[in-house]
Amino acid sequence: MKISDINQDLDSFIQKLLSEDIKVGVVVRQAELCEILGISKTPLRELLVLLTELEFIEVKPRAGFKVLYPDIEFMRENMQLRVILENSAIETFSEVVTSGWIEEQTLEHEKALNDLELVDDPASLNESIFELDREFHRTIVASLKNSAVSKAHEYTQIKLQIARQVHRRIPPRKTNMIAMQDHLTILAALATHDLTRVRAALDAHFTQSARNTLVGY
Repeated sequence: MKISDINQDLDSFIQKLLSEDIKVGVVVRQAELCEILGISKTPLRELLVLLTELEFIEVKPRAGFKVLYPDIEFMRENMQLRVILENSAIETFSEVVTSGWIEEQTLEHEKALNDLELVDDPASLNESIFELDREFHRTIVASLKNSAVSKAHEYTQIKLQIARQVHRRIPPRKTNMIAMQDHLTILAALATHDLTRVRAALDAHFTQSARNTLVGY
């Protein structure tokens, strides 16, 4: 099986989770997964190995495969992993980040804040805010130029997204505004190339994000 094929099947599984075509916490059999994903048993077996390694499923002997359920411990562990990965990358990022990127991101975040203040339905901006946030943090980790670390970070982000969706933790206007303001503080610190200041801003952002993820809004 080609790597591109198994990655495509993995993406399909994740999208089925996010769309709730595959339910979290349930036990499913191979035949059910084949039907849902539209693949045969041979590629499914290879996919199941990867899904087990990534902890999206757990093998249940003679029963099938239990799909992850994002309980508090699951969320805590993945939030902690995300913090570790980004804290490992921030020093490198602060050395290579360009003034052009900082200026571009500052404008985008200021626009997002302005939109949040003015829009009648702040929930309509949740998806665009989520994408801005994800790309911001993804760029920090990408500075390490380590595909294994970037993939680990990406899957962690996906798992936290699933957790928020399952527990219906949809960020309100105030929470999104705080996140954008936190990013602006990090961007201002990056502009000074003062690593201590950058780390302090990132840590403050993670403290708020962890509280939102684990406790709720």
